[in-house]
Amino acid sequence: MSTDKSVGRRLASALVPRVGAAYLKFVRRTMRLRREGDSSALPDNGRPVIYCFWHEQLAMMPWVQFRPPTVVPISQSDDGEYTAELFRRLGVEPVRGSSSRGGANAARGLISAGRRGSDLGITVDGPRGPAKVVQPGAGWVARATGAALLPVAFGCTRAWRAGSWDKMLIPQPFARGVFVYGRHVWVPKDTPSGELPEVDRTLEERINEASERARAILLT
Repeated sequence: MSTDKSVGRRLASALVPRVGAAYLKFVRRTMRLRREGDSSALPDNGRPVIYCFWHEQLAMMPWVQFRPPTVVPISQSDDGEYTAELFRRLGVEPVRGSSSRGGANAARGLISAGRRGSDLGITVDGPRGPAKVVQPGAGWVARATGAALLPVAFGCTRAWRAGSWDKMLIPQPFARGVFVYGRHVWVPKDTPSGELPEVDRTLEERINEASERARAILLT
């Protein structure tokens, strides 16, 4: 690696998380945020939840949680390092690894945290998509930890869209925003592996239901 690239990477690792966290905190302070379904989002039995949302809404993940720090898997790539540090600054605990890189490490970290009683967060169509299609993994973690899968959707009135595969949503200041928490999906520990694809389909339907509700709220 050249000296210039090394210096540039060090500067990016120092500045990107700091600037990104400051921007998102400003967005949150100026946003008129509404929540629907929050009164029933946490299970009555006291078990943790796994917030399940689309990758496009990752930037707003820090404000979806009720009992921080929620534990989320973050890629082991260079970009993932920036995201991990940004999330730390916003009260989210990253565990490094994703389904495409370091997956076993991420799974162990999530299961360990869930069994300790920590809430988890998973972008269920990540890290590479296709967008808004649940990929295998969340149901397996829910079965291993006893945590409830909690579908979540976010929407806002003013935002930019990244040019990435997920069309990442970057909310703008002074927007009106909404979180919609859907119906839990439970995965008993004796659920056969062959039934987990049906869990994924149910989860996808409920995230889509929450997304439709979020859009409807913002039209009123």
